[in-house]
Amino acid sequence: MTAQWTLTADERQFRIIVKALNLFSRLLMGQIEELDNFFRWESCGNNLRVDPNNYEAITQLVEALKPLIFPELPIKGSYGIHSPEISDESKIAFDLIQVIRHRLAWDAAGNPSKRRWPDMMQVDYDEFMPCSTHPKAQMDTKSS
Repeated sequence: MTAQWTLTADERQFRIIVKALNLFSRLLMGQIEELDNFFRWESCGNNLRVDPNNYEAITQLVEALKPLIFPELPIKGSYGIHSPEISDESKIAFDLIQVIRHRLAWDAAGNPSKRRWPDMMQVDYDEFMPCSTHPKAQMDTKSS
């Protein structure tokens, strides 16, 4: 049997984990341009200060990286999450994203007995659709 661990975190901590897993998964799928998006948008309100005058230079550097890392992909191309070319790590990361965002969304909605449309249209409320062959992670709510 494989060892298992429990992680206790608050909503903000789990949202940061989702952001990190999302960037990791997307980079492994060939979405190198997500680095550009990260430094352009995630720096807003954080201590990371990116001079807007450098945005174009950052975009050019990121676009120069793509053919070095993924020479088979066009500049704006990437693999899909279910593609056989994608590593299992990327797929496991996406599975974890699904589990975490699903739990947070349903908890925020008050855990109704069924999905309320159109209030719960976001993908966060969708049923888990595995990408990897790894067992589904479990996340439970612990009230304080």
